[in-house]
Amino acid sequence: MTADRFARSITSALPVSRGGAVRQADRMLPISEIKPGEAQPRSYFDEPALARLAADIAERGILQPVLVRPVGMAYELVDGERRWRAAQLAGLEEIPAFIRTMTLEQARLAALSTALNREGLTPIEEARAKLSLAALELGIDDLEAARLELGRLSRPAADPARAAQVDALFATLGGENLRSFAKNSLPLLNYPPELQAAMLEGLDKAKAKIIKNAPKQLREDLLSMAKSGAACAELTNFVKAVQKPATLSCAEEVARKLGRRKWRESLTSEQAEALATWLAAAPGFVNRG
Repeated sequence: MTADRFARSITSALPVSRGGAVRQADRMLPISEIKPGEAQPRSYFDEPALARLAADIAERGILQPVLVRPVGMAYELVDGERRWRAAQLAGLEEIPAFIRTMTLEQARLAALSTALNREGLTPIEEARAKLSLAALELGIDDLEAARLELGRLSRPAADPARAAQVDALFATLGGENLRSFAKNSLPLLNYPPELQAAMLEGLDKAKAKIIKNAPKQLREDLLSMAKSGAACAELTNFVKAVQKPATLSCAEEVARKLGRRKWRESLTSEQAEALATWLAAAPGFVNRG
């Protein structure tokens, strides 16, 4: 699929007029006849935010209809799962909807594109969505294979034509190109599961990176600190404090210095004689081989 065909598919699927104004909904649909879509990029729904949206919907109704496609005797959500969930919380039995006949591929393109052009996705959700789009663009069914392919394509001279294909796709979304995506976003999908889960719940990328790079035994404490509101500087200082070498005892300091040949060779004759006298008077176990 070319980036041009991508753009045409999205344009034909979205319920927006040429002037950018939202069209009137096709009809009201019973909420019970609508099910979540397969390609929904958002996997975490903040409960307090949903409650606020539900209260707004109860007061003013749904201002932006959801987008669905017919699937059998029901409808599958392409865009608007937050509104659909909030409408249920508000006690609505039906919601306004745009109905478009789309293939699964077109539905995925529309869902991913609209989500990426809307604020609110977490860094993990955004990385997954862009990876899914790139996989569709390159004709790769397996996301892990797509992840590896994007890493390969981000290297200079790996496959310029194929890399340009992905760059053209990302250009329709604004922001990063393939190389910056491979460097800054793609690695997030290799983070430990507990970190990815925390990022889905709102942990920012900078804090997640500090925790990921810290020793494994510190990650649980750092994650707890971050969830409690600790700033990046606090997390960094915690790691430094734990990793700081303990102060050597006098005996350990002497043993360390005696083990250094350069240090011993740097002693003056008077210092060497004083050291020999001191060692002769030391406890017997010091002079044992």
